[in-house]
Amino acid sequence: MSSFSTSSSSSNYNNGNSCNYNKDLLVKTGDLQIPTSYGHLSAKTWGTDGEDRLRVLAVHGWQDNAGTFNRLFPLLDHLNRLYIVALDLPGHGRSSHLPKGVPYTDMTWVIELKRTIDYLGWNGLSSSSASSSASSFLNQPQTPKLPFPKKGVIIIAHSMGANAAVELAALYPHLVHTLIMLDTVKLRVFPTENLAAEMGRAIEVFSNHEKNTAFRTTKPILFDLERALSVIIETHGNGKLTKDAAVCLMERAMQWTGRQAGGDGKRGFAFLRDPRLICPVYRKFDAPQLLNYLSSIRCRLLIVRARDTHPMLRCPHEDQFVEMYREHCEEFAFQAVDGDHYVHLTEAAKVAPYVNAFLRQLFD
Repeated sequence: MSSFSTSSSSSNYNNGNSCNYNKDLLVKTGDLQIPTSYGHLSAKTWGTDGEDRLRVLAVHGWQDNAGTFNRLFPLLDHLNRLYIVALDLPGHGRSSHLPKGVPYTDMTWVIELKRTIDYLGWNGLSSSSASSSASSFLNQPQTPKLPFPKKGVIIIAHSMGANAAVELAALYPHLVHTLIMLDTVKLRVFPTENLAAEMGRAIEVFSNHEKNTAFRTTKPILFDLERALSVIIETHGNGKLTKDAAVCLMERAMQWTGRQAGGDGKRGFAFLRDPRLICPVYRKFDAPQLLNYLSSIRCRLLIVRARDTHPMLRCPHEDQFVEMYREHCEEFAFQAVDGDHYVHLTEAAKVAPYVNAFLRQLFD
């Protein structure tokens, strides 16, 4: 496991106490839309693109949006030398919802990451070509390592977004140069004997939701500001969001609905996210399958783990995956920090030094 210095000038910035970027950094933020067959993906951008910039794709967690990074990115050293595209995944934030009848799956997120990279033209950064996948870390014959990409995309991702990113890095090892995973080690695994039952259960939950909502027309529920913030906090059960953190998410999670012609005159904030996000249909792996599946990963990898993460986000197989990453990644580091699942948002100054140290090597 790699070690690196965390000495950083982050403390000279705003210590994550504001959702806005540090004006002294003179880094412009903006919005980007990526066309899709069902609408568009929205993204918040930091900086401007250019050949002298490192390109960073940022990916949020379940039912969050690009605002989850509003506290962390202002603390990054060399921010003015980065071009960051922070996505709203489908059904999240300002991005379009999938068509009716189409479930959200874990592959949905992977496909949209690849779509974004292709749209931005970042898929041409690597001169390396992917060869056949290496065998798993398990006790099987080993094939030569795939080449480490000398150039490629940098990804910073949290939770569900990090799961999608590590899968992308395994499927396209020539494409991802550096991956920073925030409070995630791997996708969820299940006992082998339960795989079919778990998959069937996920399909049933989605199907029942469809039956109950497909032909029902409902008006959006409107909230005043304080209640809207409370709902955001209450629905993030994997940790404890502060009110300030909820404001960061609210910017893209909700929209103000004013009086409309012929309407009832009510005004307030309405959620933008797709209600079907509560019933995704994810593939099911057991631990050996997932170890084999992810063993093509070659990128530089940093995992920043929250010591007080939710128990449901822990797994007895985590050490096996850490060892596999150490074996297969060009460089691997693991760092535990005090805080819960949302520490990158609520206490960003605890996370920033490790992210800075891992990125700093790209500028040396």
